[in-house]
Amino acid sequence: MKKSRLKGKTRQKKSQKFSRLYVHAFLVSAVVFIGFAAYLGYLDQQIQAKFSGTPWSVPARVYGRPVEIYIGKPLASETLQTILTGVGYQRGNPDQGPGHYNRTVDTVTIHTRDYSFWDGHVAAQKITVVIASGKVSRITVQDTGRSLAYFRLEPRLIGKIYPLHNEDRILVPYDQVPQSLVDALIAVEDRRFFSHAGIDPRGIARAFIANFRSGEFVQGGSTLTQQLVKNFFLSPERTIRRKLNEMVMAMLIEIRYSKAEILAAYINEVYLGQDGAKGIHGFGTAAEFYFRRPLQELTTAQLALLAGLVKGASFYNPVRNPQRALQRRNLVLDEMHEIGFLDDRELAAAQTETLGVDTKNRISHNSTGAFLDLVKNRLLQTYQLKDLQNEGLRIFTTLDPLVQKQLQGSVQKRLQILERSSNKHTRDLQAAAIISSADTGEVLALTGSRRSAAGSFNRALNSRRPIGSLIKPFVYLAAISSSHGYHPHTYIDDREIGIELKQGEIWRPGNYSGESHGRVTLLEALARSYNLATVNLGMEIGLDQVAGLLRQIGLERPFNRYPSLLLGAIELTPVEVTQLYQVLASGGFRTPLTVISEVLTRNGKPLQRSQIHIQQVVKPRHVAVINSMLTTVVESGTARALKATFPGTVIAGKTGTTNDLRDSWFAGFGADYLGVVWVGKDDNSATGLTGASGAMQIWGDIMKSVGPGSLTSLSVEGTRRVRVRDFEGNCHNDHTIVFPDNAAPEPGLICE
Repeated sequence: MKKSRLKGKTRQKKSQKFSRLYVHAFLVSAVVFIGFAAYLGYLDQQIQAKFSGTPWSVPARVYGRPVEIYIGKPLASETLQTILTGVGYQRGNPDQGPGHYNRTVDTVTIHTRDYSFWDGHVAAQKITVVIASGKVSRITVQDTGRSLAYFRLEPRLIGKIYPLHNEDRILVPYDQVPQSLVDALIAVEDRRFFSHAGIDPRGIARAFIANFRSGEFVQGGSTLTQQLVKNFFLSPERTIRRKLNEMVMAMLIEIRYSKAEILAAYINEVYLGQDGAKGIHGFGTAAEFYFRRPLQELTTAQLALLAGLVKGASFYNPVRNPQRALQRRNLVLDEMHEIGFLDDRELAAAQTETLGVDTKNRISHNSTGAFLDLVKNRLLQTYQLKDLQNEGLRIFTTLDPLVQKQLQGSVQKRLQILERSSNKHTRDLQAAAIISSADTGEVLALTGSRRSAAGSFNRALNSRRPIGSLIKPFVYLAAISSSHGYHPHTYIDDREIGIELKQGEIWRPGNYSGESHGRVTLLEALARSYNLATVNLGMEIGLDQVAGLLRQIGLERPFNRYPSLLLGAIELTPVEVTQLYQVLASGGFRTPLTVISEVLTRNGKPLQRSQIHIQQVVKPRHVAVINSMLTTVVESGTARALKATFPGTVIAGKTGTTNDLRDSWFAGFGADYLGVVWVGKDDNSATGLTGASGAMQIWGDIMKSVGPGSLTSLSVEGTRRVRVRDFEGNCHNDHTIVFPDNAAPEPGLICE
């Protein structure tokens, strides 16, 4: 009986022990399950946050001005070809689709692209442009025969405003992804993508066998979903823990999102190369970088090349390693053929294509960097930097790529010529130049350096230098605008003057030649840039009158009202000088320099623009008189060398030279273009150049290439044109000058 009780107690203890073990096991399992579930919830939350938010930072894209083609436009077929090449069109059969053109001697047929401008969407169409005698004579829609008076080509991409991590990205919606790209990715990266649940054991086994047979790594075992997880969420470390996370997250993504959503994310995320310090992410960006064309316009062979970069963007870089890239592309095409995406004919045709990588016409941030600085400067007055860097804004600007190219080339070539001269001072020269529309104030081209390298100092925007004689037209404008009856033939003294300053010192300016010229007219004094005459005139009307005019026409920078102001002892940037001369070029209107036409969201929605206030600040008749006097500067004054460069063209301009020949300036305009050029040295040492021998030479080169219009209608209401003798009293070189209606030129100076 004792044994029976003992056995009972032993069984009871064992039963209790097993019960406790079951409870512990259950609790441990429950904890593990709950922990795993919580961890799955955490991973799922990360996935949803990434996919449902804004997963990518997309840089703002900055464009030049659209190219307008219209009947009567001066245009050569070679120039039109240059324009088309600049926006990524390829010469070939326009029937191949948008982005292609064909050119004969006088006819260019273009298959334009679909494009959303700020004022509406324009559908792709085939257009024939006929050019005769250097002008557009006919524009026809090829399919319908309908005549057009005008059409626009999409603008050229000139730069981007990148996020802090320097990623570049063009988002491509899934419905715009070429089927051949999907086929290539499926063939070479994940053949069972549309059937697996995130991980593919069969694919891993197949990749192992394929790699073993080829003796090299030709296929990967990770699915596209796993690759997306690795790029989106995980570090590049190679550990079992990271791999397990990758597999779990891949399955969670497959549960929550469609195959189309996953593939779209992959296509926009994958790393495909490097552009300097900027990473190239997504196939849309890669298409632009390697081929300068939209993804939708690439051939099957080009898409296979991009798909091949997924394996190793640096190793298979088609620019640095073209033979290696060719082999990889052909392998991708073979894989596509093997599973039936390409037939024998398509495979043969694709594998005979060249790589087609465009390295010549790629965007040069070097050539537009200074202009982009000005664009950013103006944008930051309205938008936050983070929005410019991340929201994919589309920014349309006023830059004319052809004018920009001519400006940059003229600066480089002319400075080289100047530095080869016998003048020992003409070494290490720098320059800044701006071309704007004379009427509207739109900046068409800008450079802040002779080479305009990316990141270089932007002298056009940031370098303040004394402007010298460029101030003089505004001294004379102040006199003409005053109530004292000044006109071009008013006499003033070009004699020595001593002016007592506040400190008790006597300021004694002098002429550049060291000589004085007695009594001279305002016209001669301005044309020949006499210092003494200008100072005497300025002191007669008063410094307050001159300073007030400068404020009135838009000079915002503080300056001292010293007598030396009359000779340009004020430091301004070339952009500020251009703004002052814009008032003269526009006929007396204060027209703010503009660089931004429109800003759109990434979806094409226009954003509110800051209002541009155009204000008449000087009477047109007073500006007409001064502009007429400035044409004499070119006709027979300090800029007379330009007359031979532009025979028969009436141009207004002014040279500027500062003390000891440290700064060389020229500002001038025709009917359509205003240009300002500065030449000097960064250490402020002497250049050995006057305004005429330095900056004016560059200005002439630039304007010769763009063709300035003639100032043929200078007179306005309240003025009259008078034919006057030249400064030597002759009429064989007579020149027409604008006078106020109430002014009476001396009879002896008039040519009857």
